[in-house]
Amino acid sequence: MRISLLTNSLENLRNRKKKRLAYLVPNLLYGAMGNHTYTIVKALDKTKIEVQVWCLYEKGPFAEYIEGLGVSVKLMLRPHMEQFLSLFERVFKNNRCPSVLKKFSFKLINIMKHSFAFIQFFFWVLKWRPSIIHSFHFYSNTCNRLISMLRLVPIAITTETNTTKYNYTTLQSLVTRYLAPYSSKIIAMSEVIKSSLVEHEKICPQKIEVLPTAIDINDLPQKFRFFSSSNSTTVGIVAAIEPRKGHKYFLEAAALVAKKLPMTKFIIAGDGPLRLQMEQYAQQLGISKQVRFTGHFGHISEIMAQIDIFVLSALTDGLSATIMEAMVYSKPVVATNIDGIPELVSDGKTGFLVPARDPAAIAEAILKLIANKKLATNMGNSGRKFVKRFSAETIAKRLEQIYDKV
Repeated sequence: MRISLLTNSLENLRNRKKKRLAYLVPNLLYGAMGNHTYTIVKALDKTKIEVQVWCLYEKGPFAEYIEGLGVSVKLMLRPHMEQFLSLFERVFKNNRCPSVLKKFSFKLINIMKHSFAFIQFFFWVLKWRPSIIHSFHFYSNTCNRLISMLRLVPIAITTETNTTKYNYTTLQSLVTRYLAPYSSKIIAMSEVIKSSLVEHEKICPQKIEVLPTAIDINDLPQKFRFFSSSNSTTVGIVAAIEPRKGHKYFLEAAALVAKKLPMTKFIIAGDGPLRLQMEQYAQQLGISKQVRFTGHFGHISEIMAQIDIFVLSALTDGLSATIMEAMVYSKPVVATNIDGIPELVSDGKTGFLVPARDPAAIAEAILKLIANKKLATNMGNSGRKFVKRFSAETIAKRLEQIYDKV
């Protein structure tokens, strides 16, 4: 009995010496956010840091993976709160509801959603008393900065994953600018994002640290799928189907490639608000039989195992995690020359950079890679060598150094 009490006391003493880190994210759905959170949490030194992951709105599939590491995952927007919001939404959809109220219903429900999540977050901060809160994306960052303003957390780290100029509304930009001083350190995922914060949000450059997303390069298959021996080549894009990802231009490029090489296949991996519209557009272009929409998928390896060439037709993207994933799997990349993408893709070496909104340029680059398989393979190998600098262990060590220095 005494030995057991002594062991527990020693364990509690060790835990007190650890830094308590609350990793605050909007959700842990399939995609860059969930994957990055899991990869970093897995790589952090648990002998020095006690970690909890807090989701503002939704847990998602990666919550189970993170809990499998022995890390607690907490949800801020409780189920009963969601039920209340659903009931509120149904009331607004009722035909008897005045049209004036219906116009403002979406905004009002969103405000309530963010408020409920923040209140629960506030109470969790008081209960667990983290020494560091590290947050991602606008709403999580705003919650973190408000808690810092109230002096309830010693260190508040906020991460910007996209350029604020094109991805923030005027109000979001003003809120970021006003609350930025309450961030102990701001992490920008690319040099372009840092420049955007300095130029458009007037944030001091010394407050910003550039640290890209982390990639797990350990759990890879021994063999990669390169071009198959058949005449069929598969070209894929992995991105949420939303306006800023430019799927329209990917499909237009696919139609141009299919005219010259009808055997070429195309995969659009992911889901989003424009999926139905893009499926209809593929039919209009006459390529619906060659294009497969996967919807939500599990691990990125499921997609990378099926494609030969990776394409990103985005109109804005701070630093594409999917490009990095494609490079890990030795895939040659065709990507738009925007934002932080040139920091990843070296034109002519690891892939081709093309102008945004230019399906003809995308198609031309794809056709070059199909025609020259040796070039495509060399680009894929060069990309894999390059992306090793973003390994989970390397990024986690740099992150721990930031926690120590602040």
